[in-house]
Amino acid sequence: MGENRIYVCWLLLCLTCLGVQAQQSLEQGFSYLEEGKLDEAEAFFERAISQEPDSKTARLCYGRAVGLQGETERAMGIFEDLLTSYPGDFELLLNKAEAHMWMEDYVAAEKLYANLVSQKPADFVANLGYANALTSLGNHVKSLEYIKKCIEVNPYSESALVSKKYILLANASELRDGRNYGLARDHLLEVLSDFPEDREALINLAIVELHRQKPRRAQRYYHRLLPSDPYESALGLSSVSLILGRKKEALSYAEDALRESRDAGDIRADIQYLNCLGAMGRFSKADTVLHELEDRYPKRAEVTLAKGRLRIWDQEYQEGFHNYARLDTLNGFEVLLGLAEAERALGNRTAAIQRINRALQVQPQNLDAERLREAIYREGATSFELAHCISTDASGVWADISSLKLGTPIGERHRLLVSASSRGVRWQSEGSSIRQSIFELGDEWRASRNTNLRASVGLANSSNNSPRLLFGASVDQKIGKYQGLGARYYQELHNYTPELVASGITMNHFLLSYSYSRQRVPGLYAQLMHTRQSDGNKRNLQFASLYYGLRQSPSWKAGLNFLRFSFSESVPELYFSPDRFLSFEVFTQADNLYVERQRFKYIGLLAIGQQWVEDNARQNSLRLEAKLGYRMFHEFLLYGFYQYSSASQTSTLGFKSSRFGLCLEGKLYKVKKPEAASNL
Repeated sequence: MGENRIYVCWLLLCLTCLGVQAQQSLEQGFSYLEEGKLDEAEAFFERAISQEPDSKTARLCYGRAVGLQGETERAMGIFEDLLTSYPGDFELLLNKAEAHMWMEDYVAAEKLYANLVSQKPADFVANLGYANALTSLGNHVKSLEYIKKCIEVNPYSESALVSKKYILLANASELRDGRNYGLARDHLLEVLSDFPEDREALINLAIVELHRQKPRRAQRYYHRLLPSDPYESALGLSSVSLILGRKKEALSYAEDALRESRDAGDIRADIQYLNCLGAMGRFSKADTVLHELEDRYPKRAEVTLAKGRLRIWDQEYQEGFHNYARLDTLNGFEVLLGLAEAERALGNRTAAIQRINRALQVQPQNLDAERLREAIYREGATSFELAHCISTDASGVWADISSLKLGTPIGERHRLLVSASSRGVRWQSEGSSIRQSIFELGDEWRASRNTNLRASVGLANSSNNSPRLLFGASVDQKIGKYQGLGARYYQELHNYTPELVASGITMNHFLLSYSYSRQRVPGLYAQLMHTRQSDGNKRNLQFASLYYGLRQSPSWKAGLNFLRFSFSESVPELYFSPDRFLSFEVFTQADNLYVERQRFKYIGLLAIGQQWVEDNARQNSLRLEAKLGYRMFHEFLLYGFYQYSSASQTSTLGFKSSRFGLCLEGKLYKVKKPEAASNL
């Protein structure tokens, strides 16, 4: 609004001076004022006053000349002296009100303009000044009312249109902060109707669309900004491309912004370039750029913030926290939000929320802070999954399965797990079925940032067997930033056919797993499993999956799977138990499950391969999996799923099988209002 006031003052200067009954001899001075030659205007009117001390016009213009050069108190004195000679003079009072604006005494200016407007409701200059005074006091709604009166008086006034533009921009910003995005957008579109392709309007429209989580619409406005402001356009397009998961495109726009940057003190393009490198996992390159920035700007907080952010993204959480903590004395919004991110990554949810609450005291209703706080509450929420499905296979086995899973936090480190399932199995040629039910209770314990432990006990009951206890325990250990080891023991009952349920055979699984996952390089998951069954049979299984992430958001990966297993004894009349099984398959999988802004969710898997069962000829295999869901509410997802497989290992009898059903999953939590600031 500062530039707007200066501009309006110049326009008021022209209107006021031209409205005074000026002598022909003063026209040169008027020209100096209009052209902004204030030194010449001051000298001109000073000479005019020396020649004609009682000239109201010369004294008025002299006061404007000195006031517009920053000598506001001196100008106010000149106007007040004139008012003693011409009490109640309307034009002198207009200039006095404007002098209050120069002095940033907006309350006094508003009162004086209100009085002048009441005297002459149709006066253009009084309405224009009143509108600008109201805007300076933050009363944008009333200000807009009076600027529209100005335009009614003079529809072609450039000064009124310019004031209207800045009033609309200020009001739109206030409405955006109050989450009234629709009206904010209407105001900005009104600016564009008066000033097509206006820079400020396009930037603010893009920001509103980002707040509405409409990045593609924001992208269109940034594209329209390109001719008038290539720098801001490139910065905005880079940020939007990151949101859309187009990382290479984001990096290219960031490089464009670096080329367009002209102000040595503006390092936003450098920071955005770092953000893009970090998002792409190019941390070595990012560190090189970061060191250069630290040398060029050793005291800039933005560089330290960027360093902390990169460390968090690179899973160096403790170092990231220390980088943010170096700036903690600033109590700035970005610092507090960065510390909250670090606390969250370290698993300290309570401390993270306290940091966010402090940040919200600095910037109330900030959308980024509120979204981060909600994400942290969501991570610690009570979760549930309710599913029902039907499965069949080529041998004629039919089953219906219902299940319920619950997980609720106990403090920050423990999570209580409860599950119940019921499976009814029958041969399709027979009407009666046998049912097995399992209830399980467990605890998941985050022992440290890198170690998770889990233990469970279950009770299985079937219609023709006595109840059985089932036990399970596991440990998952993260090694460094990219590797993980897991060990697990668990029991389960054979339940694929009525005969298997009736047999009561218990399987005792001992499992070791290894995983390696990193951006821009192939990932690996490997598994060794040894199974001992209560009927004396044993199974050894080896599985490996080598894959590559083709895209991160939405996710798309492809790879190779290898599976080999063998049983010590073959029991084909009861369950699939070859003495040798081997399969290879290629697969691709795509999903958007972690794209928050999407209401429709999907996951699709296609795997094609070949398998060998004992000494039989090789067989082709096919696996299909598909899920399609809709996020009904913020945290409730309803989806249908379908699975088909001709791979023998997916069926206990080794036949083609399929499964389809419905599932409802969600999270239950309440975001608490910010508490009083804590001394973290």
